[in-house]
Amino acid sequence: AICSHWEAVASGCTFTDNSAGSDGGAIYYDAAVRHLTVQCSTLEENKAKNGGAICINSSVEANRIADSTIKNNVASENGGGVQSLHDTEFISTEITGNIAGKNGGGIYVGNDTITIYDGLVVTGNDVNGTTNNLYLKKGLKLRFSGYHLSGNTNIGVTYGDATGTISADYSNNMNYT
Repeated sequence: AICSHWEAVASGCTFTDNSAGSDGGAIYYDAAVRHLTVQCSTLEENKAKNGGAICINSSVEANRIADSTIKNNVASENGGGVQSLHDTEFISTEITGNIAGKNGGGIYVGNDTITIYDGLVVTGNDVNGTTNNLYLKKGLKLRFSGYHLSGNTNIGVTYGDATGTISADYSNNMNYT
């Protein structure tokens, strides 16, 4: 639906049932300047090789996905919901029910850092029938800023070849196991 090589903003949009032969079923972003912003939008039932809903290939500034819903998208390889190959911030966004063929049913982070702010829900995503909400390529950083996990909240994480869970105990301490 969108292929951008310059600053792009999708606000209040609905992307449903789009497909791409390669990357970014609904949005493909590859810019040597500026950044992508997706806010107050719904991306649902999109398909691509990488980034079933969104593929962020490159940018100069941090990309932002906020107050959005990314659900039931499919990538034949990486990032059923989102494939991020550059700094990306996730804020108050729900990423659920997405499927990838190789890594990152919900989010695939293949380069740089992602920052998770309060309100991100990443659950029910899978790779070949196995829960795989977030794939973080070995050596990359996952940063939390103002993010609060409560109760028995978990984010399943695959880090390189290791699999674990980021969870919270009742005192809101972050744990990785």
